[in-house]
Amino acid sequence: MSPYIFVLCMDKLTHLIAESVDSENWHPLKVGRSRPPISHLMFADDLLLFGKATEINMKAITDSLDRFCDLSGFKEASSLGKYLDIPLVGRAPRCSDFEHLVNKVKLKLSGWKTTNLSFAGRATLTKSVIQAIPIYSMMTTPIPKSVLMDIQRLQRNFIWGHEEGQKKMHMIKWDTLMRDTLKLPKENGGLAVQNLPIMNQACLMKMGWNLREGNNMQSCDNFRLFENWSIGHGKSVHAWRDKWLEGGIVLAQCMENITEEITQWTANMVDEEGNWKTRMLSLMLSPEIMSRITTLPPPIDTDGADERVWPGDPLGRFTISSCMRLPCVRAGCKVETHKESSVGKIL
Repeated sequence: MSPYIFVLCMDKLTHLIAESVDSENWHPLKVGRSRPPISHLMFADDLLLFGKATEINMKAITDSLDRFCDLSGFKEASSLGKYLDIPLVGRAPRCSDFEHLVNKVKLKLSGWKTTNLSFAGRATLTKSVIQAIPIYSMMTTPIPKSVLMDIQRLQRNFIWGHEEGQKKMHMIKWDTLMRDTLKLPKENGGLAVQNLPIMNQACLMKMGWNLREGNNMQSCDNFRLFENWSIGHGKSVHAWRDKWLEGGIVLAQCMENITEEITQWTANMVDEEGNWKTRMLSLMLSPEIMSRITTLPPPIDTDGADERVWPGDPLGRFTISSCMRLPCVRAGCKVETHKESSVGKIL
């Protein structure tokens, strides 16, 4: 019954739009001289409105929507709710948007009895269950730090055996525990309990890396700081400003001045026969760098496309664990790249 009622309501909105168009208050979009003008399109619960980009036309559109809200009882919403448990808000995330994550952790902890679990058991449950609760939200959204700190507070209280009305002594400072966990593997005494704010940053960097691999260069240009290249045909790599040599060396940083003409592989790095221009390059670069260049085969079309390589993983694939091992991410600092922005700002 409810879908039919929804259709009846939307039919009334169609009448209101048609009335505004007929009175020439609403100027629809024309796609051709002999084509009918388009004022709106509806599909299921989606609605698209079309009109001239003028102040008068915008007022006609809002007046039609206001009349529809008065007749139907609908109201303007400040939030679109949640989609797959992710708040859909057109602003910076607030603590109240993610309070449900803290409540989920509390609900899990309420069913566990710390007195019936050993220290190792409590640490295992913390890593396998509690840390997994905010992961999905972390993949796409910068969660407020206060929310993540509340979850970590519940984590450490559970690990040290706190119960309602009964507190236990914390045998080691939590910051020290986090620092040692990042430095030491589990077999050497670390608990492998992750720092949630740093994990959130690593998850967002994974999203940025996926955008970068999709050639969304504008929004993810700051990843030049991290990415290395495996050379194929050489058409996607800037020979002097990208990292394609072993050790992450950037050739432009090894030279005092680099002219604008030095931009192409074929003109500056490789001769017509497909060999390195060793004589010309040796005049600009040190013997150590020249030895690294000559150990690599020159780029040719038959080698296929160039591939981005993540420096923290042996196979060159981006992983959250390898990202968290980077010193700049582990320190929780914002990484400045080029001249203006940081990784945190683009994500």
